[in-house]
Amino acid sequence: AKLPGTAAKAAGLSMEPTKQIPSRGRALFSFSTAPREGRAALSLHLGQEVDILETEERGSLMWCRLSGGLRVPLTFLDITRFIPEETPVHLFQSGHVRPVEGMVCTSSGSHDAVVVTASSDSTLRLHNRADGSTLCSLYLSGGVSRVAVCEAARLLAVACLNGMVQLVDLDKFTKTVPLHGHTVAVQSVGFDRAGRRLVSADQSGEVIVWDVTRRAVLHRLAERHSHAVVAIAMSANGQVAVSVSPDNTLLVWSLPPGDNPNDGDCTGLQVQAPHSAWVTACDLSSDGALVVSSSWDHRVRLWHSSSGEAVATLLGHSHWVLDCCFSPDDQFVLSCAVDKSLRVWSVAERLCVRRLIYSTTLLRCCWSRDGRSIAAAGSDGWVVLWRGMESESDRRPEPCLAPPTTENKESNTLV
Repeated sequence: AKLPGTAAKAAGLSMEPTKQIPSRGRALFSFSTAPREGRAALSLHLGQEVDILETEERGSLMWCRLSGGLRVPLTFLDITRFIPEETPVHLFQSGHVRPVEGMVCTSSGSHDAVVVTASSDSTLRLHNRADGSTLCSLYLSGGVSRVAVCEAARLLAVACLNGMVQLVDLDKFTKTVPLHGHTVAVQSVGFDRAGRRLVSADQSGEVIVWDVTRRAVLHRLAERHSHAVVAIAMSANGQVAVSVSPDNTLLVWSLPPGDNPNDGDCTGLQVQAPHSAWVTACDLSSDGALVVSSSWDHRVRLWHSSSGEAVATLLGHSHWVLDCCFSPDDQFVLSCAVDKSLRVWSVAERLCVRRLIYSTTLLRCCWSRDGRSIAAAGSDGWVVLWRGMESESDRRPEPCLAPPTTENKESNTLV
């Protein structure tokens, strides 16, 4: 549906044939033109993304039917940041008989582009990213959860449900010496960039910092979480870690730089009530300055690691957000949710720049090393791939035609 010519001319907008208002898609809700008496009837908030199901012209106004049966004038919506849906470019079966719990994109041996998936079915599988073929699989007794990769050390770390952290040679895809220190199931792991340090967390809430070279415990962090730690991450220099738990706590840990356990104390900064529901995942920027977290409250949030102050709340998902991570260059955040979508968020602009959709819940997501591919694990057992941030248009999508600046205020009522 095109913008009416009279309104477009009044707004000084071009009526090029290619410039059309999307008949379906997403837009941002704005109170800027909503009448005072109509705002109370809306269950939407400023900046919230809404689904446009249909548009139609009534007199001098263009109306949009939204999900939930609500109809509002186009002037209530901001489509300058309209984000079209993107479908996958490739997908393949993971081969697991249970849901994928962890995944990373990396390289292995002679293969430059592989996806590693881990599942509670006790297997770790190595897939060729180009054709989806399974190159190798590894059995780890007791089941596995999340995985982390260190390119520099050519190692994978696997959180095992039998209470150990298993290190895997990335090129040979064989097990190396396991790390013993936890007494209950390990839920998550994270490397520093050099592969000198590893952090792991378990169901009891305990967090352990490991010296990877010596395969020894460097620090045991106080049990500040009252429930299991479901996700943990470490900065590139190994001096900052972040952990989250379903008890709605987010802890930022400052770690002493030395390799001696007596070099200094580890201190934890607790972010009070980071979300209003179960916190599901977290990640750190490479420099450790920013933390990203996701939650069942449908939100993705950014934090300052030094102070615990909120930087931004990223709104757009319509269901539980299950995973999140920074891009390799820290310019973007990737998140996936039960609403069957991934979103790419600009850290600088605090806005969603891409919306990637699939046919079922997306459980885990990750970037390739160069940021040119995005991978996610679906609840249907398939691994789904999209192109990454390859061009400038991906980083700053060209906006659609903006709505008119003039309006018939008397007609702006809800129906």
